[in-house]
Amino acid sequence: MIGLPRSARIWLMPSSADNDPAVRAALSRYLNCAPQDLRITRTEARKPLLASHPACHISVSHAGGWLALACSQTGSIGLDIEALGHRGRLLAIAQRYFAPEEINWIRSPDADLTHRFMQLWTLKEALGKLVGTGLGPALMRRSTTIQRDRPEPVESWTRTNLGAVVASQRWSSEQMLMTLASLGARPVVEIEVCNAEGQLPAPPLQPLP
Repeated sequence: MIGLPRSARIWLMPSSADNDPAVRAALSRYLNCAPQDLRITRTEARKPLLASHPACHISVSHAGGWLALACSQTGSIGLDIEALGHRGRLLAIAQRYFAPEEINWIRSPDADLTHRFMQLWTLKEALGKLVGTGLGPALMRRSTTIQRDRPEPVESWTRTNLGAVVASQRWSSEQMLMTLASLGARPVVEIEVCNAEGQLPAPPLQPLP
C-alpha cells in the first residue's frame, strides 16, 4: 500500500508510558522492515523524523488515552487528535486565540460549540506540526478560515509559509476528533486500529465533510 500515489496510513492505538514499541511495530509492518532498523529522531522543535526512511513523513498525537500515528510518502504531514469529552473554558480560549470569524462560527446558536472548537483547534495543531514549529500567535489567528461552513487552511498563509497549498481532512467519533494536514492534494488515507500485538476494537471514526 505504501507504494500507491497520494497514500497515507493512520494508526490509532492505546497510549502508554512507553509508546515506542507500538509505534515501531506499526511502522515496521507498513515499511516491511525490522522494528530495530527504524531510526526516529526529532528536530529542535520536536517534530518527529524517520531518519532511516527519509522519504517517509510521520506525525504523532496523543489524547483521551489514545495515540495517533500518521505516515506518508507524499510530503510533510501534521496530525492532531483531541478528546471531545471535556468542555472547560473553550469559549474563553477561543476569545483569546481565535480570529473573530472563527469565534462567530463556533458560537452559532445551532452549532455544537465543543465540536466546532475542536475542528478549529485540531486543524491549527495539525498545521503547526506540518510546519514543524508548533502553535504560535500568527498561526493561531491567521492560518484558517471558515469556508462552506467548515474550517480550512488559508491559502495565502500556507503559500507564504510552505510554498504550497495545504489540504486538510478530519474524522470524528463520539469520543474524539482527528485532523490531518498535508501538502498538496489530499492523500488517500487508511486508518488502522491496533496495538503492538494486533487489532483492537475502536470507536468508530467517520470522515467529516
